[in-house]
Amino acid sequence: MVPGYVPLDIKLETNKIIKDLSVNLQRNKSLNWMNHPHAQMMKALTAHLRLRSAKTTMQISKAMSPSFVKATKDLAKEGMNKTEPDIIDTSIMRPMHLSGISLQNEKWQINQLKAALRE
Repeated sequence: MVPGYVPLDIKLETNKIIKDLSVNLQRNKSLNWMNHPHAQMMKALTAHLRLRSAKTTMQISKAMSPSFVKATKDLAKEGMNKTEPDIIDTSIMRPMHLSGISLQNEKWQINQLKAALRE
């Protein structure tokens, strides 16, 4: 884990997480991430990123170095051979943990909630 005062540059292969944490963040938060397939993980990630005091950047990086690709493949192979899954702490510190659906713009939110429940 990188301390919150150390700058962090996260390289990703797709922009899905970047969009979920930027463009779609307000909508996801308002709906308490209920229509997101990794809701608890995303809530925890959002809370941890907000607690950071250092610069944190995320970018798409299609051109990965060969050593990084090899390390990623090795890690994936290791994960496939595990008999027990890793335990990932997705707990959120109390001041950052707000649950429930926000109804700031009631009509919009109710329509979003209905759409999410239909999925």
